[in-house]
Amino acid sequence: MSGCVLAAAGAWEHACAKRGVGWDMRVIAVVCQKGGTGKTTIATELAVLAANEGLATVVMDIDPQASATIWADDRNGEPPQVVPAQAPRLSVMLAAAEKQGAEVVVIDTGPSADSAGLAAARAADIVLVPAKCTIRDLKALGPTIRSIADSVPGKRVVIVLSMVPVNGSVTREAIHYLEAARIEVCPVRLHQRAAYYNGLGAGRSSVEWEPSGKAAGEARRLWKWVCAQAGISEQPHARTPERAHASARA
Repeated sequence: MSGCVLAAAGAWEHACAKRGVGWDMRVIAVVCQKGGTGKTTIATELAVLAANEGLATVVMDIDPQASATIWADDRNGEPPQVVPAQAPRLSVMLAAAEKQGAEVVVIDTGPSADSAGLAAARAADIVLVPAKCTIRDLKALGPTIRSIADSVPGKRVVIVLSMVPVNGSVTREAIHYLEAARIEVCPVRLHQRAAYYNGLGAGRSSVEWEPSGKAAGEARRLWKWVCAQAGISEQPHARTPERAHASARA
């Protein structure tokens, strides 16, 4: 896919034109070799929030299941733009996106131990690894953490606990396990909430599906935390909650 495809959407061109080319693009990779951990949920939630702040945002979907691409099909061209991508061409596509004025790129990866996840990790400013809270799921993180550490030494990798039960002590146990292993854990958790699943299935994020809900609040806190970690500054062209809500129900 060429750089011209990136610029095809009118909304993309408009977002880029507001600040012009040359902004230091930030890349967020969402990586985990285990399936069903919420990678696409996190990728799309962050991308929608970035776009809502007026940032020229692209999701690069290198998941063979094309989950983010399918999600975007239900958005009728509304930002963020989602671009199907392949690991061997990821660096080329990222360079094209930056040249055209992209400000935030979120890379959604597939559930397999292949070159795609490592390519995403190499390109990223920060790597987010979604994980469920059970010890079995946490132990399954080993191959992902080791492969990134071996291939991209020094890359910052942060576990994001997702699908967290609303009640119970499992979260504390998970955090204790990860901290004992000296693995960084994001302070924001994403719980098991219907707005994530319902929104994703309708081509929406929780912020659009239920703007004042608990899921939307968690997603906003995660985005704010990622901004602080990746050096993404506050932007003055944010979409209003009323506009986002109207878009979700349109």
